[in-house]
Amino acid sequence: MHGPPEVSVTIGYRVDRARAQIDESSFAALLQHALTGEKQHGDWVFAIELVDDADMSRMHEEFLGDPSPTDIMTFPYELDDGERGGDIVISIDTAESNAEHNSWTLTDELEFLVLHGLLHILGWDDDTPARREAMLARQLDLLQSTRRAVPSDDASDTAAP
Repeated sequence: MHGPPEVSVTIGYRVDRARAQIDESSFAALLQHALTGEKQHGDWVFAIELVDDADMSRMHEEFLGDPSPTDIMTFPYELDDGERGGDIVISIDTAESNAEHNSWTLTDELEFLVLHGLLHILGWDDDTPARREAMLARQLDLLQSTRRAVPSDDASDTAAP
């Protein structure tokens, strides 16, 4: 029987850190919970990088041939390099816009996007409307189950965004 996955997270900022303070241990717990929900085990390493739309547009064009900004890009680690996990790059500009559009906090949106990145790293794809709908539903389910799994003195902390 396997124990829960061990997760290591580093956060990089190519934007002003004051725009989004991310607690590495909170995101490690989020990823550990999601990996457990996805029946994964072992050691996992993730690097989360926050960028602006200009940086994201350059990366999006370089890697996918599309110069428009996007909210997230993921780069899974190759299994032969001995690590499971990947790099998750998030545009803070687009995340802020998404958060406002969805009427939730920036932290909620960043958690939602990190889960999206994780699912891509695990092989999920959103290349069709049906797959996108399934992936987004799974992200929300994982986010909501994480909130139920974390005890809190403030009931609002456990509510789904």
